[in-house]
Amino acid sequence: MTGNKDNLSSFKAKLGPKVVFGDSSCGKTEGYDKKVAYVTGLKHNLISISQLCDAGYQVWFSNTLCNITLNNNILLVGIRQGNIYLVDFKSTSSEICLFNEVSSNNTLWHRRLGHVNLRNLSRLYKYNLVRGLPSCPYKKEGLCKACQLGKQTKNSFKAINKSDSPRILYLLHLDLFGPIAVQSLGGKFYTLVIVDDYSRFTWVFFLRTKSDNFKVLTDFLQCIKIEFNTHIALIRSDHGTEFDSLLMQEFCEKEGIRHSFSAPRTPQQNGVVERKNRTLIEAAGTLLAHANMPLSFWAEAVSTSNYVLNRSLIHKLKVKTPYELLKEKKPKIDYFRIFGCVVYIHNNNKEYIRKFEAKASMGIFLGYSQVSKAYRVFNQSSLKIEESVHVSFDESKMFYREKETSSSNSLQVPELCKNLD
Repeated sequence: MTGNKDNLSSFKAKLGPKVVFGDSSCGKTEGYDKKVAYVTGLKHNLISISQLCDAGYQVWFSNTLCNITLNNNILLVGIRQGNIYLVDFKSTSSEICLFNEVSSNNTLWHRRLGHVNLRNLSRLYKYNLVRGLPSCPYKKEGLCKACQLGKQTKNSFKAINKSDSPRILYLLHLDLFGPIAVQSLGGKFYTLVIVDDYSRFTWVFFLRTKSDNFKVLTDFLQCIKIEFNTHIALIRSDHGTEFDSLLMQEFCEKEGIRHSFSAPRTPQQNGVVERKNRTLIEAAGTLLAHANMPLSFWAEAVSTSNYVLNRSLIHKLKVKTPYELLKEKKPKIDYFRIFGCVVYIHNNNKEYIRKFEAKASMGIFLGYSQVSKAYRVFNQSSLKIEESVHVSFDESKMFYREKETSSSNSLQVPELCKNLD
């Protein structure tokens, strides 16, 4: 609230409730500018603590100070005078910081969630579908260069308005994309994509050759059946030789799985996984573009994109994330970080460290572990991909952007060891 109409840039006259002051006198609410009310007779500008908290800020009080913070950054400091805490906006350069930080929060979580569109991000917050997402209005603000480079298109696939499956893992959609022109860090060229029709939860596996597909796919089908204690009734794929083979036919007959195929040269009939391929490729390309990383990191970008999308996309019919539909609990996302950012990895006593030597190595954040609660990072010192929880992130810096301005961050990708995926 304010008692000075000059503080309001777009004042609109509208009568509101009366306000009782500390001396029992009253003032009238005569208009608003967004969420700021103009109250006649008010001698101080008042900030609502509850509205700050609802917008994602943290407010800390002591007997002398009041700090308003966001993401551990102090934005404003109030000094106690009597029974109130005063903030002098004239003496700070952060007069519009409360509005700017909302915008930066949009950008931060847009990047952390693999550059997911802001409409989807807004629905995640609106319907409370995840835990750990700060409270603030998530609205589109201009263009994201990385999204334009990775996602810009002319046409889109036709949406599917119904599901063929009565439960999870009843129908699985299969497809293989590749070969990718650039070999991944682990020497892989192909990606096997598996989508559950009911939940739209997706699994990705990286292959050296098409011949690896049969073992990877059959091992997955057997493991997933045991993990969720259910029977896979149907799988659907195209007529690629990696799927339409005698070995695959014998396996399906043995397991009691019906294998259906899309018509030749008609990818629309396998549209669920074809669209997922496109989504993954665009999302991975966007991550690489934003982080300015070499294409040899494409497998890590695809894996991270899939991990994030499983926990952030919203099923159009069921209004839940794929993760919640499959696991029956809301996903937690407050540990998400920006792909490709600078990370410092604790040496963790892997080698003897003498006094005063560095206790951490600089590296690149590459995603999330599939088998444990840990981050996947590339260690610049050992030239290996590691999984660790003892890491610190600098999300304001992209490793390869820093590399361009510092010769000490040189990294020879062709010398990387194999078998890293």
